[in-house]
Amino acid sequence: MKLVRNASLNAMRNQPGGILNLAILPTFGMRWLMPRFADFLKRNPQITVNFTSKLSPFDFGVENLHAAIHFGLPDWPGTDSVFLMREEAIPVAAPSLVAKIMPKSPVDMATLPLLNLETRPRAWADWFEQNDVEPSAGRGMTFEQFALVTQAAIAGLGAALLPRFLIQSELERGELVILLDIAVNSSAGYYLITPTHRTSYAPTIAFRKWLVEQTAKDSNDTAIG
Repeated sequence: MKLVRNASLNAMRNQPGGILNLAILPTFGMRWLMPRFADFLKRNPQITVNFTSKLSPFDFGVENLHAAIHFGLPDWPGTDSVFLMREEAIPVAAPSLVAKIMPKSPVDMATLPLLNLETRPRAWADWFEQNDVEPSAGRGMTFEQFALVTQAAIAGLGAALLPRFLIQSELERGELVILLDIAVNSSAGYYLITPTHRTSYAPTIAFRKWLVEQTAKDSNDTAIG
């Protein structure tokens, strides 16, 4: 009877249904994940997903999370990391900001007001450094989220380094233009982070499989395009 009971418990643990608690980055969730998420629910109608948006570091030991989408390096102890994608941040601005003089080189970029992101404090410094340009220090406003930086750029308040995949709609509508098609180099990326003791949880497995499939599809579409 004990063997039968244990087998039943194992079957219950591994069935595809259940609750999945996910921590996601706000703009990534809004711009990339949500437009695709109906497909996950269609394939996995038995899984109930709860989202929490996190900019600050998360703690799997304190918070009841099954997984988190994280930007940075895969250096979380006691976790399993799955690489999703790199972040190709390019300099963009509103057409009105560069209506008179469009930057022709990285040197020209140093004359523009620069918009900064709190979670990427060295983005502009790294971009100028990789292009052998010395920028003026301390210029430009700083914002907490990509959504705010994007709106500030659209309003003509300055140039911003924004991930191409998060601003595709704004580029297509002409609200933003690419100033120079030179992305900032970064060793960081987007990862799905899962506590080691929850990697075999069926809803986590289903989400991980779907997420990797979606990011691979995006990568292939970009390569073809």
